[in-house]
Amino acid sequence: SKFISTINKLFPKDENELEGLTDKDDFIFIKTKDETHKLIKVYFRDIIAVESKMNYVQVHTASRSILTYMTLSEISKKLLAFAGFMQFQRSFVISQDHIDYIEGNSIVMHNGIKISVGDYYRKYFNEFVDSKLLKARRRYA
Repeated sequence: SKFISTINKLFPKDENELEGLTDKDDFIFIKTKDETHKLIKVYFRDIIAVESKMNYVQVHTASRSILTYMTLSEISKKLLAFAGFMQFQRSFVISQDHIDYIEGNSIVMHNGIKISVGDYYRKYFNEFVDSKLLKARRRYA
């Protein structure tokens, strides 16, 4: 008990990273680049992918694509806190719910975005595919 309290004092949990994220909070508001006073409500379940565009990110959903002034690392802190979002390339965070198919080292999303898996992320990608792959137990002769 004393050990755990000491560890918690030495390594406090960063509450700011997960600020405002509860089970009821299944959406975010995104400020568009084009219309400065407009905030667009986006449900996490609708996000297909988030693409880095230098100092901006393009949030791809099923119905629209939103460009906003933010870095990928800033938005990925929120997205990766939720199950179902992954990063297999430096420029993209994707939703595993919206993967259409995988061909070699490329992931194709429902909206047609094709993402090649980066070398750094290949190990995690292979672990993800192996965990989801349906395969027969018998061996071919």
